Amino acid sequence: MARIAFYREWRPQTFDEVVAQEQVVFPLRQSVVKGETGHAYLFTGTRGTGKTSLARIYAKAINCLSPEDGNPCNKCEICAGINEGTLLDVVEMDAASHNSVENIRRLTDEVLFAPAIVRYKVYIIDEAHMLSQGAFNALLKTLEEPPAHAIFILATTEPHRIPATIISRCQRYDFRRIPLEDVTVRLRLIADSHKINVTDEALRTMAVLAEGTLRDAISLLDQANTGVEGDISRDAVLNLVGLVDDQFLADLADALLSKRIDQLLDLVNRLSLSGRDLIQTVVDLARYLRNVLVCKISDNPAEMIQITEQSLNNMLRLANFSDTKTLTKLIQGLSALLSELRWTPDLRTSLEIGLIRLLGEIPDSTIANLRSGNSTVTVKVASEGELPTSDKTVEVTAQPETQVSGLPDNEEPPAKAKLVEGDKLMATLDEPPAEAEPDRSVEMTDEPEQIVEAAAQPEPQVSGLPDIEEPPAKAILVEGDKLMATLDEPPAEAEPERSVEMTDEPEPSQVMDHEQLIIHWNNVLNELNELGHIDILIMARSSRVGYDGTNWYLNFDSSMNSQFERCSMPDATRLLCRLVSQEMKQPVEVVIRKSPDAANNVGATAEPEWLSRIRKVCQETDVPLEVEE
Repeated sequence: MARIAFYREWRPQTFDEVVAQEQVVFPLRQSVVKGETGHAYLFTGTRGTGKTSLARIYAKAINCLSPEDGNPCNKCEICAGINEGTLLDVVEMDAASHNSVENIRRLTDEVLFAPAIVRYKVYIIDEAHMLSQGAFNALLKTLEEPPAHAIFILATTEPHRIPATIISRCQRYDFRRIPLEDVTVRLRLIADSHKINVTDEALRTMAVLAEGTLRDAISLLDQANTGVEGDISRDAVLNLVGLVDDQFLADLADALLSKRIDQLLDLVNRLSLSGRDLIQTVVDLARYLRNVLVCKISDNPAEMIQITEQSLNNMLRLANFSDTKTLTKLIQGLSALLSELRWTPDLRTSLEIGLIRLLGEIPDSTIANLRSGNSTVTVKVASEGELPTSDKTVEVTAQPETQVSGLPDNEEPPAKAKLVEGDKLMATLDEPPAEAEPDRSVEMTDEPEQIVEAAAQPEPQVSGLPDIEEPPAKAILVEGDKLMATLDEPPAEAEPERSVEMTDEPEPSQVMDHEQLIIHWNNVLNELNELGHIDILIMARSSRVGYDGTNWYLNFDSSMNSQFERCSMPDATRLLCRLVSQEMKQPVEVVIRKSPDAANNVGATAEPEWLSRIRKVCQETDVPLEVEE
């Protein structure tokens, strides 16, 4: 004879054995004690919470020959017949497979006949939401005016699919998800009864995986009992259900937060080779980062996160190196990535690209702290302001950032940058001169050439940051002949040499040959790769660069809108200014331009020659070109 599954063996037989559903058990038991039963009940709730089991207990209790405080005795012939399923007056029907009008009409015809040996005929309709509209209509009249000896119990996991006319004729009871501790206690009782060697952490893991459904948790314990050799541990349970362990998730989160692309790709490769579900791993990683966020903001995370002490320590370490904003953006990014993965034909490639894209959400301070092992988190007081777009005059006072010593003595001066589109000046960022007033403000005027002037106090030196960390750069954005905006505090007469004189086609005068230019540019691109700014690297690589001793030019063809826009963003501009100035060992302005004849400008490009020729031919023939990195 086949062994009986644990969830069937341990199905509750009395009201006292029902776990964590007191809001349903108490009124039903009272109705049995008082002898006041309803003619129709609706049991709703998620799977595995005891709806059908409680319906059977109620059927036994109202028909039991010798009830005990509302509980069935489970000894009389009626209780025994219901337990064995041989009593014809208690009918259990699966609406998923008996959902037609004919099935309900046969049931309503049988209701008219009086019960043979019991007091009440009980009809338990499981998965009642699966009934057809015609079947509901056929049941409606009988449910409204049933015979005195008939009781209907409808059980469903989707009450919103039950017609309102049916619900209004039933007493509704909602079954809740069973708390984690109650599930764990029940699993320990079953394990001790069957002499199963299982750790408390493994039982807690089963309870967490069951998500409040006791039947799923008991089934998982049954599976572990037969599928795990020796003692059942937490890792054994995770391996049994095809999930990665906590240490793997910790390594994945650490690689993500520290922008270690090689380690990140290696972990994805191991994950793919192990046959794990990639989509489920993204879900687990998002849940892991959520737990890290809880460790960051909660005073007592151990109560909110039911995990091992080692896993909790790993989360606390990552929480100390991260900030709330970064973790929130990563969790949101993983949610968006999860939606993309559900429709992609190549899960692994999409997962790798999606994780690399998320690296852009990680600030450099987090990377420095994680890679150096420094547990001190540097928090900036001032936030970077956005360029106003309103025609009205706006004044904003910028505060200095927290000052911490520790940068090298040979720290290079701040770099400058210009952003140019065609011949049109869009914005300028620069450091204030020594005689500038301490007040820092941003002004926007409505002159034909809109100028926004801003100056921030020099950034202090921050301990523990990489050597390449420098004060913010300045930028100039030019498009055509129109000056769009300038971020610069010094007056025009203070530094006349910094003003931008627009010509129809500003061309850099070369001070080095193309070979040397490409060597310096490739060094800058390699540094971008080391820092994990892959998106900026890909976009900037296709530009033609030039250098005249003061300005470093990035020329984009007019069709390269995406490349120009990405490199023109403030974060990309500041980073390019800093890296180019570091490479050239002097302050350098980076000018980013877009014009129809950028490909013919004097300069050099790090893009392969064959790709440049293909790009030129495609532009001349209006053939769209997509480059996959």
